[in-house]
Amino acid sequence: MDKKPGKTPVVLHSFGELGASILNDQLDLSEDDLIELDEENLSARAQERRQNKARIQEWVPSRMAFLKKVARLSEEERELLQEKAVAVQEEMNILLAHTNPAYRRTAWLALLSFHLKSGLESQTEVEELITQLVEDKYLVRVEKEDSSTFKAYDRYFTVSDQAGFGNGEYQEIRRFIIDLISRANRAETHGDITWDELLASKPGAITVGVPPEQIKDDDGGLTPYWRPGCQLRIRSTGKVVTPVRVITTNNKLRDAIATAIEGKIHLFLESLGSPTPPFVRGHDRELSRKVQLLYHLLRRGLAAEGKRRLRQWFKKEMATRTTVSVTEFFLNGQPGICLVDLEQPWEHKDLSDNVVRTHYDVFFLVSRTCESEGEESVRQITFAPDDSAQVPQHLQEYLATCKGTYPEGEKFRGVPYPLRGMLQLAFGQAAKTVAMNGGNHSNG
Repeated sequence: MDKKPGKTPVVLHSFGELGASILNDQLDLSEDDLIELDEENLSARAQERRQNKARIQEWVPSRMAFLKKVARLSEEERELLQEKAVAVQEEMNILLAHTNPAYRRTAWLALLSFHLKSGLESQTEVEELITQLVEDKYLVRVEKEDSSTFKAYDRYFTVSDQAGFGNGEYQEIRRFIIDLISRANRAETHGDITWDELLASKPGAITVGVPPEQIKDDDGGLTPYWRPGCQLRIRSTGKVVTPVRVITTNNKLRDAIATAIEGKIHLFLESLGSPTPPFVRGHDRELSRKVQLLYHLLRRGLAAEGKRRLRQWFKKEMATRTTVSVTEFFLNGQPGICLVDLEQPWEHKDLSDNVVRTHYDVFFLVSRTCESEGEESVRQITFAPDDSAQVPQHLQEYLATCKGTYPEGEKFRGVPYPLRGMLQLAFGQAAKTVAMNGGNHSNG
C-alpha cells in the first residue's frame, strides 16, 4: 500500500538528526479565508432555517391531527380517505428522516410533543400510549437510566437514535412525560371540569363521588339495606354524559357500569334537572335500566355535592364563633370555643345490627371552661349537639347522647363516647400537625 507523503515515520539515531528533523518539519495551516464571515449571508441563512423549523412545528401536529381523526372514522369513511392518509404518512416519514439534522430533530420533537401532550386520564391510557410509540419505533425500551432516558411508571425509555437528539431535546421529552403523568393522575382523581362547569354544559371529564344510600320502604321508612356507593368517572360533550370508569367494592354495580361503558350508554345532561329518570323509547328494557342507573348515580352524586357545599358554608360560619385555635385548645389546654374538624371519616359499629357505620364531614364546636376548686383548676367540656349553630344537622342525632357539661379528665376520659373518641382523634391530628411543622406550637 502506498504511504501518504509526510506520514513516513522518522527513525532518529542522534541529537544531530533530531535537530535537522525539527528544522525540516513542515507546518500546514489554513488560509484566512476559512475564518472569514459573510455576516449578511449568514444571517439570512439562519433566518431561513428558523422559518423552516417554525413551519415544521406547525406542519407536523396538523398532519398528526388529520391522521388521528381518520383513524377514528368508520371503515367506509377511512377507505374514502385512504389515499390522502397514505400520502400524509409518507411525507411524515420523509421529514423524520431528513438529511438536515436540525429539521429532523425539530420534526421528531414536534411529533412526540403531539402525542405526549394528549389529554389522557389515567395511568392505563398513558401506558397504552407509550406502548404504541414503542411499537411504532418512535421510542425504545431500555433497562438502565442515563442522560438520554426518561422514566414512566418504573420503566425506562429513550427516543430512537434516528431522531438525533441532544441533551436539550431529551430534557424536553422528560418534561413532556412528567407533565403527562401529572395530568393523568389529576384527571384520574378529580377530572378537568368542576360540577359547576359540568352543569353549565362545559365539555370535559369529572369524577363523581356517589355515597351509599339507605333504601326506604313503601312507607318512607329506612330499611337495613343500602345501595352501594362508588367513584364514577364520566365524560361530557356539553350535552351528553357517558360513563368512563367506576371504582367500587360492589361487584354487581361494577359489572353494571362496565356493561354500560361497553354498550356506549349515554345520558342527556339536561335530564339531571328532572326529578324522574328518563324513559328510553324504542329500546330493550335492559338498555333503559342502564340509562336510569346512570341517572340515579349522578343524581345521588349531585345531591352529595350540594350537601358538601352546604356543610362547607356551615363550617365557615362556625369558624367565626371560635375563640381559640386547635393548637391552643388541644395542645395548650386553653379555655374557649374551638372548631373540631376531623380529617378522616368517623366509623363506629352499630350494636343494633352489628354493622359498621361511617360518618363523613365530621365537624362541630366544643367549648372548655376552667373553674377553680380550692387550689385546683377543674376543666370542663360543654357540648350542645341540638344547636345547629354548633353541630351540623347530619351529626345531631348521632351525637345527641353527648349533650351536656362534663369534667374533662385526662385525654377527655370524662366525656361520653362517641364525642370522647372524636376529641381524642382531633388531639392526635393537632399533635401530628405540630410535629410536621418542627414542633412549633404557634397559634393556628
